[in-house]
Amino acid sequence: MFKDSTPRSRRSYVTAATLAGVALLAGCSSGNAASSSSGPAPYTVYMVADLSGAAASGLAGAGVPGGATTAADVINKAGGINGHPIKIIGTADAMSTSAGAQTAAREAIQAKPDVIFSGESSAEFDASLPLFTAAKLPVFYGTGANELTTPPQPWLFRFIATVGQITSDFVGASRTILGTTAGKKVAFVGPSVPSIDLTIKQLEPKLRAAGATLSTTVRTTLTLTSFTSQAADIASAKPDIVILQDQASSDVLEARGLIAAGYTGPILAGQSAGKSQLVGLAATNVYGIADFNMDLSPSVQAAAEASGQQTAATSAYFGVGWAMSYALSMAGQNCALPCGPVALGKAVEALGTWTPPGDVAAGPMSFSAAKHYALTRSAVVKYDPSTQKIVRVGTFDSTG
Repeated sequence: MFKDSTPRSRRSYVTAATLAGVALLAGCSSGNAASSSSGPAPYTVYMVADLSGAAASGLAGAGVPGGATTAADVINKAGGINGHPIKIIGTADAMSTSAGAQTAAREAIQAKPDVIFSGESSAEFDASLPLFTAAKLPVFYGTGANELTTPPQPWLFRFIATVGQITSDFVGASRTILGTTAGKKVAFVGPSVPSIDLTIKQLEPKLRAAGATLSTTVRTTLTLTSFTSQAADIASAKPDIVILQDQASSDVLEARGLIAAGYTGPILAGQSAGKSQLVGLAATNVYGIADFNMDLSPSVQAAAEASGQQTAATSAYFGVGWAMSYALSMAGQNCALPCGPVALGKAVEALGTWTPPGDVAAGPMSFSAAKHYALTRSAVVKYDPSTQKIVRVGTFDSTG
């Protein structure tokens, strides 16, 4: 059973049905979220994810769909949303391409679900966005280059850090690792894509305000195969910390290149680095930023296995999908079927501060009419070889 240590004021929207689902985790049965066609009408979900292609091993692979499916199974086992199950009516493969993402978006929209869960990579979500915008269906999403939550769009709700939060997290994490950012030199590595252009634009003044300097910037390609020369240049510049904000596989290549080049200072892999990357590196000077816990609690792990999602549970983004299903469950308590897109969006905004059960996130989440991004707190983590676990080094508020 989950232990909920959240203060009462922060769990006012965790409903009885939600908590009942938590209590029944040990009895979860395998299967998907669908209910019998003769039973109560379901809250319907269509998922879009990169199930094939280059992005399938990262955020857009099994993590988000697996987490959403597992949580839906738990919620349904406990009686659903006021007796109505969550039914995942399909999952469309965005295929790690813009064209594939648009085809997947059309498939999801045509099904007319109550909500779409998107676990695509940034480029694919951005390609789907015009279609989602025109459809005006509620979309719970986990990525995207654009700051679509400022100002809030009535149908879009983000479940990972915004670019503004990410850049603030880099400063907060650097301060946690170094003790202070005053007078420190920071090197940054990221691919040549629009989201990283925006990241650098926002990161530089925040570092300056914290007394640090963005002394070195290295841009990479999405098909990076070698980082030897770039690593040597960074090592020779002797920064106090190196921030990597690349694809998960590239983060590993870059960190290994830096270590091989003789760099011994801290290396901070961004949100793209998952448990397998940190475990694989097993280096004492490599850290990560985690909005969601990389080591699941035994109860959540058991639920994932009961739902046949044990592979998905190894993804750093399993918790994202889990949180999406619980947000729907909580919002649905105040949006009876047929709910409708506008009413469901209002119900999500009305959640205020809430905490998905299972200790899957670094802190509580919040939505409001003025805030359509969920996260409020992030953690610095690293691999501990003695326990073979990902452990928290420290936590900090995640601000925009």
